[in-house]
Amino acid sequence: MNTKPFDEFTHPNPDSGIYWGVPDEKYFSSNPVSKSILCEKFLGYTQPQDRSDANLRIGTAYDWIITNPKAYHSKVQFPGPVDRRTTAGRQRWEQLIKQKDDSVFIRDGSERDALATALSNAQKEFPRLIAAASEKNAQLVGVVRHQSGQMIKCKWDQITPNSIVDHKTTSCGTQEEFIDSVWAFQYHVQAAMYQDIWKMLTGEVRDFIFAVSSKRSDSWEGAWLIEPSRSQMKTGYRMYQGMVNAHRWLIK
Repeated sequence: MNTKPFDEFTHPNPDSGIYWGVPDEKYFSSNPVSKSILCEKFLGYTQPQDRSDANLRIGTAYDWIITNPKAYHSKVQFPGPVDRRTTAGRQRWEQLIKQKDDSVFIRDGSERDALATALSNAQKEFPRLIAAASEKNAQLVGVVRHQSGQMIKCKWDQITPNSIVDHKTTSCGTQEEFIDSVWAFQYHVQAAMYQDIWKMLTGEVRDFIFAVSSKRSDSWEGAWLIEPSRSQMKTGYRMYQGMVNAHRWLIK
């Protein structure tokens, strides 16, 4: 795997390649098209923002713990109890989320408990996978020119010797519930697109695996390694290809 350092990621129009250490702000504001942009444009699926959606805040903090500890320690803040049912609490929260940096705020109570539960479940079920995450194999950015001519991009959570791994937290209490949610949240599109970008850049076909950890303390299973079904991958591939081709046609 030939990777390039972040300073070779020429913003906003990077060349094709695999990069490590690319800052989030440069990745998200670069011109190649991502899965999130495609799903928002063609499926009406809008990704919630960290500052307004507790689930995404927890998920972001969890991802950083696993794949980017430096970001976790510098960007995740615990402001203590913030009761938004009170005027003072609402004002305090508004002050926090209006900060211009990209900090993620985890409130005491259910948010902090959910983050701790997800991390505990993951450490219990796949400790070797977590221990293997490093700067050179986690949060890697892939950029490639699609056959349509459109530049596309993705950010892989973790690359192992045999697999592409995407770390997720979930409110699902069982593996079956999460498998059903793959369709609802367009995770099958993500899996197919991320796998295809890797293949275009390396010539290798790698399995795609979701490393899923439940945030629910009453989940008796806790965490799972899940490979999308063949049906999910085929459907995701057709959707991703169709959206990239349509996007390219519309901007000509």
